[in-house]
Order: sequence, then structure tokens, then C-alpha cells
Amino acid sequence: MTHSGTCDTCAAPILAAHEYCVICGRSVAVPSAAPTPGPVERATQRRGIPVRPQVALFAGVLTFGFGSLIGAGVGPGVDTLLAAASPTAAATDAQLADTGETDPPGSGGGGSSGGGAPPPGPAASAPLPAAPIPTPPVTPLPEQPAPEVPPVADPDDPEVPPADDTTTVEGTVVRVNENAGSYSVASGGLLSTVHAKDLPDPGEPVKVSADPLFNGTLEEAGGRVSRGKPADSATFSGTVTWVAPDGSRYALSSSGASVLVTVPAASGGKEAEVPELASSVTVEVDVESAPAADADGNADGKGRTDGSGDDGAAAEGPAASPAGSDQEQAISGACTPEAAYPDPPVDPGITLTQRSVNVEFEELSFASAEGIVQAVCDDENEIVISADDLRQSQADLTLTVPDDVDASKFEPGESVLVNLDPSPEEDGTITLSGLAGDMGTDGADDEKLGQGDLAD
Repeated sequence: MTHSGTCDTCAAPILAAHEYCVICGRSVAVPSAAPTPGPVERATQRRGIPVRPQVALFAGVLTFGFGSLIGAGVGPGVDTLLAAASPTAAATDAQLADTGETDPPGSGGGGSSGGGAPPPGPAASAPLPAAPIPTPPVTPLPEQPAPEVPPVADPDDPEVPPADDTTTVEGTVVRVNENAGSYSVASGGLLSTVHAKDLPDPGEPVKVSADPLFNGTLEEAGGRVSRGKPADSATFSGTVTWVAPDGSRYALSSSGASVLVTVPAASGGKEAEVPELASSVTVEVDVESAPAADADGNADGKGRTDGSGDDGAAAEGPAASPAGSDQEQAISGACTPEAAYPDPPVDPGITLTQRSVNVEFEELSFASAEGIVQAVCDDENEIVISADDLRQSQADLTLTVPDDVDASKFEPGESVLVNLDPSPEEDGTITLSGLAGDMGTDGADDEKLGQGDLAD
């Protein structure tokens, strides 16, 4: 028979169906339902171990208190780990409380009889966090010095070196100007004029390093190298700044040079090709040794250097091809030279005879040229210079001096570099736009002598 408890008065067993004690007659309350066992009671029931309620309550309180002491001593981190270690058990208790079941699913309801499935094993503990992988120390690379940046040339700062403008000149020497202390090299384009103390021979192939000078010419910066035997031809470009009245010769000019070119005689019924004044041309020439001039300036010792004989008749040699009136440039006005410079005339050493000519521009309003001063006339605002840089032609050009140019800085006999409009005015003069010195390296690099559009 099932007992529901004991009597509080006589401690006699109370039957479940009775409402009073059968021994002493004391009325007792009949429980409507058995209380739901707690976690400890369920555990003991599964194992078939009878536990009195007082013992179970005491065990629960003791367990709770002991766990609280451990949690307080270790810290909140252990509580967190313990809670995370048994998520399944916590979830199961919560589900049992919601559904009113006394045993978890699959337990077989063992109760106090100890039957059913074996009890589940201890809950698997949560995996411990992985230990951090130690990072090896990083050894810093040695500091590399910043690359040195070359200083920018500053003309106002003497401590900063100027930029290296050295250039290489290579070609055939087609002009040696002892008066200016320079020589001109042909290499297919405009002539390169180089100043030097020791001048090469005309016609010599050379290679040399050179630095720029103020007036646009160059100065030797290294040893000059001869490139073999004298050349028999050369090609160069320039602007025609003078044409002989008979068309037999013309001056081809560039910065620092005005070279005289001889036009060959007509042959086979073909007229000689004479370029027009102020045209830009490229010419190929034969380089030939020239006979030395006599004391009177006669190249052949028999007459004038233009090829005419003692009686004025034309001698064999370069043809006289008629030139137009716009190519005739005679000295005009009151500015007349008192003497010719140099005196005696300079022997050029070679003759440059035109082999072919190519006209690139028919007429230019600007040209650079070289000449020797023959006269300076301040009252007339005029200066007279030789038509070629050696006065080999024995012809001169009269130039109108603008207001911003003081031609009195130069004396007759000095070599000068000029900028001009090569087309003559109605009175035969040519308009000058710039004037600079060219007497040796010092004169070519003298900024004080630069005037007009050749000023600094």
C-alpha cells in the first residue's frame, strides 16, 4: 500500500487514501500530486538511490554555496567558461521546465526503480581557446640614405655649378679666321664656329668638345682630334648675305661665320645656279687648295681675285653669271672706309666651289653673319663691315644702326657678329638688329659688347 507520509503527532504512517491518522485520529491533508523532483532527486532516482527530501535540499544548498565561493575566488572568467562548457545541460533544464517533463527525452523515465537507458555521460567540455601563435620579432631594415639630387643651376648663386652645356663638334674645317681666332666646321647643317688659341688647317676633318660662349659661338673645351687626311668635299647650310654683282661668288652666313662660295662656270649650255640674296640654302662644295695671294691681294698673281686679268678681261675660272639689281650691294652714303681691313688680305688656304645647291627658303628677314669692321659713322648711324668674315671678296656691307645699338664700341679691323635683315633697303643699306664682339674667346664671351637683339 502506498504511503503519503507520516503523522505529525504520532509519526504513524499515513495511507494515501486516508484523510486522518488511523492511530491517533488526527486529520491530515492529502497531497493532490507528488512534487516534481529537483535535479539532485532526479539524478538519484535514475541511479535507484532513495534520498530523503531534507538531504537533497541540504546537498543542493551546499553545492550552490560551494560553487559561488569558487566563482568569486576565480573570477568572472571561470563563470563564463563554466556556462559555456555545458550549453546542452542548461538548454535541457530549460526545456524540462517549459514542458513539465521530469526526465529528458531518451532517458527512459528511470525513476526510483533504476530501469531504462543508462544515464548520459558527463557533458563534453567546451574546447579551450587556441593558444596565440607567437609572432617572431621583425628586424627593421637599415635606413637607406636618400638619393642625392643634383642642384639646379642658379646664375645668381655662385656656389651652384652651372649646367654642363659641353657639345661635340665633328666635321670638316671650311674656314679659318685668324682675325677672330676661330674656325668653322661643316657637318651637314649650320656651321659651328669654335674659338681656339691653336687653329687647325683648312680642310682638316676634326672632332672636338666645345662650350657655348655669350655671342652664340663656341670655345674648345678639350683636346681637338684630327680625323684623317684633308677632305675633298663638305656640306653646310646658311643664309645668303651677299652675292657678287657678276654672280660668280656669294657669302653663305651663320652665327660667327660668313663663308665665301665660288659658283662654277656654266657648261654644256647649262647656266650656273646662283642662289638669290636672303635665301636659305644647303650647299655641297668641293674643297680645293687655293694659291696664295700676292701682296696686292691677287690670288693668281696676274690680276684681281675675282678672276679678271690685268687687262680687265675675264680669265678662265669661275663663270660670271649676271645677277639681278636687287643683289647689287655697293657702299652708299657718307660712311666710307678710310682703309681696307685686313691689309694685306688674308689667304683662306682653300677654295670652296659649289657642287650642288638646294634652296630651302627663298627669302628670309633675319640672318646671323660675321664680318670685319671697316668704318663706324655715328653721325650717319651706319657701320660698314666686310661681306665675308675674311674680306676675301674685297666687298663690304653698309648697315643701318638702330637707336639701341652703340657701334662706337668697336674699332675698324675688329671682327664682329651681327644679326640683320639680309634684304637691302632702297638706298642699298641693310638693317642691323644686333651687334656683338667676336675678337677671340674673351670678345665673344663679353656680355657688355652685346647690343640690340644680341644683348643679354
